[in-house]
Amino acid sequence: MDPVSVSVTAIAMGAGAVGAVVAAPVALGVAGFTSAGIAAGSIAAKMMSVAAVANGGGVAAGSLVATLQALGAAGLSGTATAAVAGVGAAVGAAGSYAASMMSAAAVCKCRSGGCRRCSWSVRSCHCSCGRHWSNSWSSSGMDG
Repeated sequence: MDPVSVSVTAIAMGAGAVGAVVAAPVALGVAGFTSAGIAAGSIAAKMMSVAAVANGGGVAAGSLVATLQALGAAGLSGTATAAVAGVGAAVGAAGSYAASMMSAAAVCKCRSGGCRRCSWSVRSCHCSCGRHWSNSWSSSGMDG
């Protein structure tokens, strides 16, 4: 992997981690898990109702609803923050990888030129027809 790709992936991972840590408390509040309790008419209230019916009238300690309510009321603990950041970083890395693969497929001269004699893979473009540069990549498609 070239240094630019590593840098872009690192930036995407950092952005994903920070974004997830910032977005998690907001998402909990929007869902209805607030510091004042579960908001009436919210997704959280519907989840609580389903959990209570499933457990014979009460929400079980340690259940998803109880955990989300605790996070909404007290905020993310250090462990929860690290877990959310890890998931955000993984999503950022996956997005960076997917974008690089789509970009590579779009700019290979052999691939975009439709040459049937050249071999193309996600990581390389090998020219054997003489019309393209060997292992070349370009935003214009053909080298003219």
